[in-house]
Order: sequence, then structure tokens, then C-alpha cells
Amino acid sequence: MLGEFPLGDDDTLIARELVESAVGRAIVAPRNEPIYWGVDVARSLYRDGSSLCKRKGPVVLEKIKRWHLQDVMLVTGMIKKEWDETPPTQRPEAIFVDVIGVGAGVCDRLAELELPAVGVNVGENPAPMTKAVKLRDELWLKGRDWFMTKVVSFPDDPDTIEELVTPTVVYQSNGNAKVESKDDMRARGALEGRSPDGADAFNMTFARTGAIIAGAMTGNQRKKGPLRRSNMRRV
Repeated sequence: MLGEFPLGDDDTLIARELVESAVGRAIVAPRNEPIYWGVDVARSLYRDGSSLCKRKGPVVLEKIKRWHLQDVMLVTGMIKKEWDETPPTQRPEAIFVDVIGVGAGVCDRLAELELPAVGVNVGENPAPMTKAVKLRDELWLKGRDWFMTKVVSFPDDPDTIEELVTPTVVYQSNGNAKVESKDDMRARGALEGRSPDGADAFNMTFARTGAIIAGAMTGNQRKKGPLRRSNMRRV
């Protein structure tokens, strides 16, 4: 009898096999593919870490950066350092920052420094016709769908891989997906009480095609200056 091995537990959102098979896969991102950075700022600076993911289309460019810093301006400084050390042709079109909690201060300061920072509130509603409860759920689904194409490349990053394959998902009566929350993951002892910071930063790189985009995203508008939260619009 021939068949396929199961990809994971029935209630796990992203199958481990999908993620692990993407590690080191020989994929070259198209030259004109935009680069996006995703930033997850620690909700509790004393307990969690802040993370930065860099993605160019089908390729996550490097291992997720992680910092345990107790000041939002220090987090901002590390992101600015990454920007300054990145060749201009390899800098991101947008830096998506989760602005819930202390992330708002990081986003505002990055914008003041004239970096293309775009604030994203993952607690908002998802894009129309999206089968998700909130934007956070939508971004997790987009991350899963990215891996499901099987033409993507992910770095050898065991911590982030474990975070990606940990959350479970339930489907409501209307078919909308609700991904397990950080608090619920901690409650059941997943990730040894840690927060999935690296996975959240990875998911933030998909905010460009999510419920919030920046009005300054087009080429002509980028010439006018950096992206700012005041330019954002709902789609």
C-alpha cells in the first residue's frame, strides 16, 4: 500500500516536516522581489525577547535576530544598526512592527529616523474574505501557506523552527481559524514558557499582503520619504 506520511498533529497549524524540509533549500529569490523586515517587540521586556526577521520573497535571508533588551530605544538602536550595516540595494521596502504595547514606541522612533517603518496592530480584523479571526491569525496562516508551497528556503534556526511548529489551531463554526495565543501556549507548558518571538517576527513580514498596508508603498510615493503610520490605510 502506498501513501503519504502525515505532516503533523491534526491540531497543529504548521507541520514540522514542512518547516524542516525548507531548511537550506536551494532557492534564489527573484532579483526584483522586495525585501521586508518583520519586528516583534517583546511585550514584557524583562521576560521576552525582541526579534527581527528579514525575508525576500521565498527566502528568509538569515537566522532571526534576537535581543533581550530592557529599553525600547535600545531595541530601536539595534534595528537602526542593522539598517546602517545593510547595503542600500539590500535594504527593506518596509519594516513591519507590531505596535501593540511597547512596539508603538519603536515604530514611531524608527519613522523619526526616516526608516520605512510601518505599524501593524495584529489585534485588528483580518483582510476581507480571509478565513481568520484576527490579523494575527491571518499572518500565521500566510506563514503556513508560504511553507506549503515547498519552494521556499529557511535558515537553520532551531529556536524559531520550534516556535513555528508549536501553536495549535481551532476552527470556529464559520470556518475562521483561531491560532493558539501566547498565553495559552505558556499555560500548557509549550516552549518552556517562552514566547514565540522569532515566529512572530517571521509572520510580520507578511503584513504587506495582510489587512494593513502603507499608502507610501508605491515606487513614486517612496521617493517622497519614509513610510509613516499616518500614511497607512485599511484595505
